Amino acid sequence: MADILVQECNNSKCSNVVLTGGNPCLYDFKQVIDILHDNNITVDIETQGSKMPDWLLDVDLLVISPKAPSSKQPDVYKTVNEYMKLLSSIRQKVAIKIPVFNEEDFEFATKYYALVDYYREKGVDIDLYLSVGNTNTTEAGDISKRVLSDYEKLINMVANSYMERVFILPQVHTLVWGNKQGV
Repeated sequence: MADILVQECNNSKCSNVVLTGGNPCLYDFKQVIDILHDNNITVDIETQGSKMPDWLLDVDLLVISPKAPSSKQPDVYKTVNEYMKLLSSIRQKVAIKIPVFNEEDFEFATKYYALVDYYREKGVDIDLYLSVGNTNTTEAGDISKRVLSDYEKLINMVANSYMERVFILPQVHTLVWGNKQGV
């Protein structure tokens, strides 16, 4: 797999690979990461944070996307916190990215904000990204007006909170393609 990625990167002049989809931390990517790095290709991982294998320390950017309460998935806070403790002495860029669908999800995000704030003070290079969740994935046509309205609500929620240095993002693909599949 690594050889194919190196070849594709060389052919397209790409210098970064992102491993995501499902949970890449279920597999051992140590050798792949080493080969990519040997070929001057940076490696980012996006994971929901339920498993934090040692090889994650070798990636250039770690994006953790814990599932908020609206997803009905278990909270991975304890696992993420344990991993962050390791990073106080290791230089690695980390981002926590949480989609927010409702007020309960926003409260969940404030808990992760406190974690981010704590580890920033410990010298960890970490940022928090909140994105507006798409609350109706079956709506046909142009959904940009609804998505932008929800985006504005999320901006106001953050602006009216104690949180600082939080990146608030729309889900750009929903603005461009709506709920179209396969894009």
